[in-house]
Amino acid sequence: MLSLQLLAVVMLLAIFIVASVWNINMGLLMFLGAAVIAFLGNVPADVIGGSFPSDTFILIAGITYFFVVVESSGTMDYIVASLLRLVRGAIAVIPFLFFFLAAATTAIGAYPPAVAALIVPVAMRLAKDYGINRFLMAIMVIHGILAGNFGPLATPGVFTAKMLTDAGLEPITLQLFLSHLIVNALVAAVAYMAFGGMKLIRTKTVVEAKRELATVGAGGSAASGAGSIGGGNGLPDAEASAAAGSRTLPNRYQMATIASLVALVVLALGIGWDLGYTALGLGLLLTLCFERKNNSFVAKMPWGVILMLAGVLVYFGVLTEIGAVDAISDLLAGMGSDIAAVLALSFLSGIISAFASSITTIGASLQLAMPLIGPDMSTLSVVGPVTISSTIVDASPIGIIGALSLASVEQEVRPKLMRSMLLWAGAMIILGPPLAWFALTVL
Repeated sequence: MLSLQLLAVVMLLAIFIVASVWNINMGLLMFLGAAVIAFLGNVPADVIGGSFPSDTFILIAGITYFFVVVESSGTMDYIVASLLRLVRGAIAVIPFLFFFLAAATTAIGAYPPAVAALIVPVAMRLAKDYGINRFLMAIMVIHGILAGNFGPLATPGVFTAKMLTDAGLEPITLQLFLSHLIVNALVAAVAYMAFGGMKLIRTKTVVEAKRELATVGAGGSAASGAGSIGGGNGLPDAEASAAAGSRTLPNRYQMATIASLVALVVLALGIGWDLGYTALGLGLLLTLCFERKNNSFVAKMPWGVILMLAGVLVYFGVLTEIGAVDAISDLLAGMGSDIAAVLALSFLSGIISAFASSITTIGASLQLAMPLIGPDMSTLSVVGPVTISSTIVDASPIGIIGALSLASVEQEVRPKLMRSMLLWAGAMIILGPPLAWFALTVL
């Protein structure tokens, strides 16, 4: 590996550490790092500009604007009430409800970032209102998405099957789907027990959860910020009705918002319209109809998260330009043992995917992995660990799905949640590849 390529990798690790320790926006550090590497490598300035993720910017900006408008309508309260009626107020079931909802939606073909965009805001609202650990809720939704990621109709699953078929290999669609489903269900179960699940089990209903939250603070007064207060039980109106089993009807603004949510699903997920532009257009339409005098929506958007994502992707664009990624691939190809090569490739895929698009990482990693498949190495024993390692790290807040989770909580919660998600992603990078490799390659 050339000195410049090595410097770029070292600088990447340094940026990661600095941003984690001192809570500096990683995007700013990445932009500066990309400029330094480009200058030292005589990379043209237009390469840096061309690496700017305009599609990702529109996706995140459009979706977050749309859900800022949705939040203002009170529609989240109505959705919360409906979901609570579904689980009959059993608060311990709520995280698993979102896990299976995310898994099912992804498995039938919805684009994973779109699933996160539609489900995470509701999940985080429930977590806030009922004292559920935000990190736990984010993990349950994200790993639910990952559990359905390789369903027969899911984008990564279809993409992987096509690559294998084009290479003359068996697509193993069902085997991959079950492998990802089992792995992520186990991870979600461990997270549930480790990050507050037992407390939720002891708190049997949403009414008990609200009463517990109401006793927190000076004088045992009810916690604020949970919405309008209705009745004498300390519950927001919509949620009190849900806990009591009654039904409330949405107002005109909420009906229009629900119709917009359905339209977003149909237009973006069904017909294939661009998700970011569709969400932005629907958000602006709602604003024009109901919130013409409200100028706070743009200010409420998570610009720090958007900046972080853009900086990371620009840095990786420069890394690709100077050949750092190719150099790592060449080192991998020089290993003598196929089994060891699968483990090394799994680690590499996990590290890269933590900072970049999972499906892009899968595409590059499979090109390196498929030559390893042969009489001694089955397709699943090679492709399984690589794809699991490429996706299991998606709780990283600098990936699209993780960033959407981070963007869905209020500003004061983000630093703590970001640190937790970074630590979790780091644990998945360290533990995910060897466990998947041992289960699918060694055994």
